[in-house]
Formats: sequence, structure tokens, C-alpha cells
Amino acid sequence: MQFVQDMKVMDNNLTVNVIINIFIYVQDDSSAKDEQPYLTSGDDEREMDYIEFREALCGIACYKILDPYLTLAQKLETLVVNHMLPNLVK
Repeated sequence: MQFVQDMKVMDNNLTVNVIINIFIYVQDDSSAKDEQPYLTSGDDEREMDYIEFREALCGIACYKILDPYLTLAQKLETLVVNHMLPNLVK
């Protein structure tokens, strides 16, 4: 959640509930969907590994870049270059 806020990519399509759902669905542990890991205190349930992070970025790109004619790779590139990099350079 902090990463998405820092990158300033939240909008009407990418809401807190959407971000939480993306986090839940990229977790490797299938029980994460039932336990609501964002509400628990265990670090293992509140963190994601690099593969999960990449998958979450793809999910964010799909919500942020709605153009149906762009591939997932193009959406991800647009998200990083146009929405995230400008916030890193400041």
C-alpha cells in the first residue's frame, strides 16, 4: 500500500480495495484469501516476494492503463515510465 501511495498511482480505477485484492491474489499461500493478511500482524502474510511484486505490478498496470489494445507488457511499461518514474526523479 505504501509503495502505491508513494508512486502516486491511485485513482478512481485503482482504489484501496482494488490494491488490497491484488495483494491478496498474488500471495503464494492459497489460505491468504481467507485470512485477510492485510489485517494480521505476521510479517510473512504482510510481505510479498519479488515474483509476487512483479505480478502485483502487472495487476496494477491492468487497472491503471485501461486501453484494451495494449499488451500487458505495454501496459506495464506505460505504468513504470509514465506514472512511476516521474515520482522517483523528484
